Amino acid sequence: MFVLRKIGLSLLALLAVVPSLAETGKVLMRIDGKEVTDTELEAYYSRSPVRSRETPQRYFNHFLFFKLKVADALSMGWDTLPEFKQQYHVLSGEMLKPVLVKRQEMKAFFQHQYQEEKSRLLTNTWVRTEFLTLPLSQHPAKAEEDQAQSLMDSAYVALQNGMTFSELTSRYVSQKPQLKSGTMWMPLVGLVPELAERLQNLDEGVVSRPFYSPVGMHIVRLLDRKDGRDFRDTYPMLQAYCDRRLDGVPVLNEDLYQAWKDGSSDYPASVESTLQWVRDGLLAAWWDARLGTDKHIQPKPGELENYFKEHKEEYAWDLPHFKGAVIHCQNRKAASKIKKKLKKLPLSEWEKVLSQEAIRDSVYHAELETGLFQIGKNPYVDKLAFKCGSYLPHAELPYTFVLGKRLKKGPEEYQDVLDAVMTDYCEAQKESEMLALKRKFKVEINQDVLKTVNCDGSN
Repeated sequence: MFVLRKIGLSLLALLAVVPSLAETGKVLMRIDGKEVTDTELEAYYSRSPVRSRETPQRYFNHFLFFKLKVADALSMGWDTLPEFKQQYHVLSGEMLKPVLVKRQEMKAFFQHQYQEEKSRLLTNTWVRTEFLTLPLSQHPAKAEEDQAQSLMDSAYVALQNGMTFSELTSRYVSQKPQLKSGTMWMPLVGLVPELAERLQNLDEGVVSRPFYSPVGMHIVRLLDRKDGRDFRDTYPMLQAYCDRRLDGVPVLNEDLYQAWKDGSSDYPASVESTLQWVRDGLLAAWWDARLGTDKHIQPKPGELENYFKEHKEEYAWDLPHFKGAVIHCQNRKAASKIKKKLKKLPLSEWEKVLSQEAIRDSVYHAELETGLFQIGKNPYVDKLAFKCGSYLPHAELPYTFVLGKRLKKGPEEYQDVLDAVMTDYCEAQKESEMLALKRKFKVEINQDVLKTVNCDGSN
């Protein structure tokens, strides 16, 4: 399931443009003889979340890396593994829903189901709740029951003190059995009697005390109640009903559904394109999880430091910076004491030390802002460190000074530009991986076609 989560919205975004991939494009490149068209690159680029920060040429490298990862995963036979096949089957079903389900027939079916149930839906009381459930066995031992009671009593106290239901679920994520929570509309007649009785007598916004039912222990908060539900309210329930019983509702494109269910390859061209992108996206995600960029998400400090030293000239600044702190205090005497206390300590400890000293002696009461300041960005730094501009004194702490050093040419350590170094380091690792893949597979790029590719996001 990790791989399914990793694909996330990026794969869904790619699939949003799949219909255009059914068009015949020009051959952009070949990877071990397998053709890749320019329409694939255009679609991949147009839905990329990073396209505004990348040049078309650099983004082509992202696309090439993607296709090489797919080729490598296929060469290792990952598409034949049972786990991959199961994940692919689930994802392809989700992506094909708009094709598998006949929209007009689905809407008519929902309307028919709603009309049949309308009298019942409009007479029953419906409630919207937040709930917390701790599942228990049918006949729990006393020790299990006591442990459950203790846990739910603690949860009830936490809720009374302002903690939310979702925060509680996260807090007890390691609890066995796990707490479950949710928010939904439900008909009272469809609930177990113990839960229905509690909700019948609860005022809106009130949290119930823990109580038992045949399925476990519960805490519930009533958010809202109303008599009956209209078609708009019931639509998600009807949709969920169809998802659970696809074989039993008359809204399917039966031929396509049977082909998907059997794992057949007998699809129209546009559907084949969708499935190709599902497969490729999943294969690339598998490659990342097992062989690729995940290894470099948390590089060691020594690796970043070495990378920074090797590429230090690339981080040179056009404008001078000041590294240190702007400190507001009571007067010149206080400033002198603060300077003496901090000047031999690492910058990262200044705020903590000053806070501790202020508890002992009020002369250390001060407000400070630490960091790296570019000239022109902070009026206090501009005036006190670079001798330009002016500033308004702090309303409560009128004496202001700066403590630190001017850096004219560039950063002195990688922490000064940590985000940039981290990004560049990870990018370098990806480029290294791509070069290794390019040595493994024969890549032929048609530069004339690449120059004509439309990568401005338009059609």
